Amino acid sequence: MAPVNEPTTTPEAADVASDPPAAPPSVTEIPYGTAQAAWLVILTPLSVLAFVLSIVALVVAANNEGGGSTVVAPAAGSPGATEVTVGLHEFAFDPDVVAVAADTDVAVTLDNTGAVQHTWAVLRAGADPADESRVTEDMILTELGPVDPGASVAGTVNLPAGTYKVICTIPGHFDAGMSGELVVG
Repeated sequence: MAPVNEPTTTPEAADVASDPPAAPPSVTEIPYGTAQAAWLVILTPLSVLAFVLSIVALVVAANNEGGGSTVVAPAAGSPGATEVTVGLHEFAFDPDVVAVAADTDVAVTLDNTGAVQHTWAVLRAGADPADESRVTEDMILTELGPVDPGASVAGTVNLPAGTYKVICTIPGHFDAGMSGELVVG
């Protein structure tokens, strides 16, 4: 009969098996893992957005210094303007109040000096929505644009006497303050 192989242990193997577990290191390391990466993914775009919005706020504040510009209504008995030019930029009309002749074809030229598209939409008399979510299609009497940055668009308006609100219908622009008045008399 062949001898049966018995497991043997060497003194080295016995020493390893009986050693106590190693003590944890004295400095605790925090691994850079999924949770930290997720926070960076969330916070980085938010930081960039905050920066961009602060720049937009500075531009809007600079454009609105002095309360905006106004075209003064013509003197009593004289006809209103029959030709006007309105500048468009972030986020205002220049001038923001325009006086024109009633029941007359008035040539309107829009010059976009801004960095994005804009429109010039005249709302029906008495329409004064608080924000763009309250603007409906039936409120808009006439609209010129959209006008691309650096471009101009010309059109004609002919309205009865009254005061009309003018807004930019590009989403977010009216809510950012892009509105004015058209005084027809």
